[in-house]
Amino acid sequence: MPTIQLNSNLYDVYADVEDADLYLIAAIHAANWQSASEDTKKQALVSATRLLDRQRWRGDKTDSSEPLAWPRTGTGIDGVEDTIVPADIVNGSIELALSLIDGSDVQANSTPLAQKLESIKAGSVALTYFRSAEGIVASGARFPTVVQELVGRYLAGSEAALLGVVTGVESGTHDGNTSVSDDDFGFSQGV
Repeated sequence: MPTIQLNSNLYDVYADVEDADLYLIAAIHAANWQSASEDTKKQALVSATRLLDRQRWRGDKTDSSEPLAWPRTGTGIDGVEDTIVPADIVNGSIELALSLIDGSDVQANSTPLAQKLESIKAGSVALTYFRSAEGIVASGARFPTVVQELVGRYLAGSEAALLGVVTGVESGTHDGNTSVSDDDFGFSQGV
């Protein structure tokens, strides 16, 4: 597992500056990364790792003494090895670090997946969303789209399953013909 040293402290990370520089050298969207100081890059990578480690992931940590959430066992995802951090997680941490340098508000996003509803009407049903509500993945996801595309299938929970369906990653057992809620909210009868 790579580490990053800031001042005299060592931090465990999914990718170090060398890994990130190599990954982002050919990325057209990485100009801010290229011009950032070494310490800023280190701080972004530590912050990205911390953000990722606060998520609920599929499976369990392979070794409970490991400082980070990955590697994991029992994810149910083909090709994920119990002793190796998937490349998607490493690359997701790099893309997330870049997003932080670019000014992403991902750390302040207190309502991921929140619907941005402006008004609702009962007669003849009408919903109006705020103009900034561009869709569940683009505006409400926990992470920027590129990061969500990389790490989304590894996330546990209903939000991850929903995003997996929206982004084309199969997840869950919903067949599209039944409610995903067991509660009928008193409206199971016709008018």
